Amino acid sequence: MAKTTSNVGYQAMEVLYNTEGKMTPTEIGAKIGVEGFQVGRQLKDKVQQRLVDKTVEGRTSYYQINENGRQWVEAERERIASEQEEPPAGAPAAKVEAEITVPSQTDILREVGERLGVGRKKGDIRLDAIIYYVQRTANLDNLSSVWNALTWRIHLKKLRVRN
Repeated sequence: MAKTTSNVGYQAMEVLYNTEGKMTPTEIGAKIGVEGFQVGRQLKDKVQQRLVDKTVEGRTSYYQINENGRQWVEAERERIASEQEEPPAGAPAAKVEAEITVPSQTDILREVGERLGVGRKKGDIRLDAIIYYVQRTANLDNLSSVWNALTWRIHLKKLRVRN
């Protein structure tokens, strides 16, 4: 699962909260499993919010949490804990009901007929008439029965030709 930027910022603050001294973004990133540049971006925001103090030695930036940052981490911990609390034992659990509609065989037949363009041309038998006929003469759960109902005229013509 990819870590969100706010999650990275919070985790970086947690690491600094639990550390006595100062750390580089790479060291923090190694502890939370994120690249150092991502941690650096988040800590830059935290410096602007005055939650972290930044010191530069040579070309290396070090970060250390200050008192405002410690208060921020504690407030975030409380917020996260309150979001994860379960409802009281007496409260009814929220029920999620999913309504699933299963299309009927008639709906499926209509959809296929519409896709095939049945009854669109002038002089064609309307799709509703075909569906009505098939419903009355065939078992819609049996594909062979539906096929026979739809092709009965073809079979009738073949029989006439043979005789």
